Amino acid sequence: MERITIVGTGAIGTSLGMALKKAKVGAELIGFDIQRGMAERAKKRGGLDVAANNLEKALEGAKLVVLATPVAAMRELLEFMGPVLADGAVVTDTGGTKAAVLEWAGKSLPPHVSFVGGDPLVATERSGPEGASMTIFQGALYPICPAKNAHQDATRTVFEMVEGVGAKPYFMSAPEHDTYAAAVEHLPMVLSVNLMASASNSPAWREMHKMASSPFRDASHLASGDPATNLGLMETNRENLVYWIDETIKRLYYTRTSLLEGDTKKLQELLAYAYDARARWIADVAPASEKKVDMPNAGQFMSQVFLGDMITKQVQGGLRKDPKDTDKDKSKDKRQKRV
Repeated sequence: MERITIVGTGAIGTSLGMALKKAKVGAELIGFDIQRGMAERAKKRGGLDVAANNLEKALEGAKLVVLATPVAAMRELLEFMGPVLADGAVVTDTGGTKAAVLEWAGKSLPPHVSFVGGDPLVATERSGPEGASMTIFQGALYPICPAKNAHQDATRTVFEMVEGVGAKPYFMSAPEHDTYAAAVEHLPMVLSVNLMASASNSPAWREMHKMASSPFRDASHLASGDPATNLGLMETNRENLVYWIDETIKRLYYTRTSLLEGDTKKLQELLAYAYDARARWIADVAPASEKKVDMPNAGQFMSQVFLGDMITKQVQGGLRKDPKDTDKDKSKDKRQKRV
């Protein structure tokens, strides 16, 4: 029986194991976690077949290894795993940044091991195995970022895993992923952390917090994330995050100036713009000025990966022929009919 090893059995790792078991992947699921007792709890939740207490033994013979740990822990893990993994093994991850992890994998993993980065865009209400759910990946976007030297079969393996748990594979480059993630994943966390820090640092917080109801609770929710995990995201996406922080500072300063100057029109325009932009986002409607670009879907991308561009064109409706070639074909048909 094939073996899938999940390193990190918190909410995401355990959820993945549960979803894979539900999908009946026909592989033995091994789990390891550096925190004592965590893998056993994941097994009790139905996310593992075996809870290992030794990482090297957990990796032995694994066809697929999933790193479901904080990004900050992955560099050391990849360095350890390199000499242990079997020929043809595939390594993927669930980290929130991709460029740094792919760089570490390129330096640490041997040529006979392929790395294909992943980032399931899901959220859990609780940490640890107790916060796991086998349905968490259903319908979720799941960016996939293969390393340049990743074997086609490795990319297929991760693609099939993502589809198997009910998520939507979405191929993109690591730099593209990190740029977008900085704006819509990491910046909200930074804003939430700073909102919580600013308000709670006030001398009036002791009384003020009594008035903090749902608006403050919702806006500060991301500050409750694991500090070690958030630190890893910030440090491995530093430049992109700084750019979006600067952009937000500009918006805040614009708002501040408008308030000081009593410029109602500017404030109205800002509020209306944000209201409309969010409504369009929720409704999945592109801005009027945005040109629609036809992007290949996951199936088309996989055709290009595994069949090549020329075969893909043939599969999708035939190669475009030169007009002269078309005329030659017609003439050939006529001659055959006469005979």
